[in-house]
Amino acid sequence: MNEIYEILDLIKIRPAMYIGDHSITALYSFLNGYSMALNRLSIEDHTDTLLPLPFWFFHEYAARQYGYYESTSGWRNMILDQTNHDESQGLDAFFVMYEQFKSLKIVRYMYAVLDIKHQQFYEKEPLYPDPVKVHLVELAPGYLLLIETKEKYVLINSLYPNKQAPLDYAEQCFGSITKWKCEDIGNLVFDKEFVF
Repeated sequence: MNEIYEILDLIKIRPAMYIGDHSITALYSFLNGYSMALNRLSIEDHTDTLLPLPFWFFHEYAARQYGYYESTSGWRNMILDQTNHDESQGLDAFFVMYEQFKSLKIVRYMYAVLDIKHQQFYEKEPLYPDPVKVHLVELAPGYLLLIETKEKYVLINSLYPNKQAPLDYAEQCFGSITKWKCEDIGNLVFDKEFVF
């Protein structure tokens, strides 16, 4: 859902009007409330485009930018660590990083078509029903993995730091995948809904 980007763009202009204080914690609390409201109202978080990424990936992006091994502590805590726990500087740093995050571009792209052997690899019930392709998308700060099913694209919740990590995950799900095809970014079209 890209509405969150519209909301953040408004907050950036006049933080005190929307979140009360010029504070990264106030913003974080506001966004958590917004997310909870979507959840309580059963509004699914999906999008029709890959970029800008779903906002959840901002945790992963902050981890990549600051050299954290993982995003467990969350973007707020990582930014506060970098700004000596100054709430105002933290909010300013958030919006600088947010603008970079919003303007991410695809650097390279490749995909693999899954055959019946891949679709039946997982011994129990398949992790992804009716998988047809696996997509690897390289962005400047890392890699994304998408599983394409007959109905949608499932965006795996990680911004991988290197190319091998998403390839390993794909092989855990579908077995050995040896035939990857590179695609010209200019011809890249995603024609189904994205979910994560």
